[in-house]
Amino acid sequence: MFSTLAAVTTLVLAGDGKFDPKSGAVMGGADVVEYFNLPDRSKGVFGTAENKAEFGGYTFYFTSGSNVATFNSNPSKYLPTWGGFCAWGISREDPPQWPWAKDFMGPPCNPIDGWRIHNGTLYCALTAGIMDQFLEEPRNIELGNKRWVNWYQSLNAGPLNNQCYQTDTNSCVNGEHKFPNRTSNVSRLH
Repeated sequence: MFSTLAAVTTLVLAGDGKFDPKSGAVMGGADVVEYFNLPDRSKGVFGTAENKAEFGGYTFYFTSGSNVATFNSNPSKYLPTWGGFCAWGISREDPPQWPWAKDFMGPPCNPIDGWRIHNGTLYCALTAGIMDQFLEEPRNIELGNKRWVNWYQSLNAGPLNNQCYQTDTNSCVNGEHKFPNRTSNVSRLH
């Protein structure tokens, strides 16, 4: 395991909302539209329950009604790749050392500073450093895509991360969270 798993991070709040790992919102309430407007390596911005959208059986929070409308006009563009689970974990962490499987999701992500937009796609990882490591080798995306499709038959299917974050890594590793599959299948436009 990465030594960062044991680290406790002080979470910096951004925008009007706050990171809320207990909210049930995808990526702890991060505004998935706003990531596409932020400079690289910025802190994620979090929405509120007042600005929310439902998609595929999941709740998303946004910072504004405008971002809700943008999301609703093309949700697939803004969905986090591999459900918003840790990109490194999906692509590189294999059994027996790691438990990740179709029915055991949970490589945690850090939607505050572990995110990146890469080639028009939102990825999340446990830390900014792990995201950097993930993006250094292009093959990691190929490996993650192959694994996800093997599990869910499509990059457009599978669960979305609404409860597995850097703040509570142990419960994710121990399988304490269950993630339903999406209730709808969407097409990515990228």
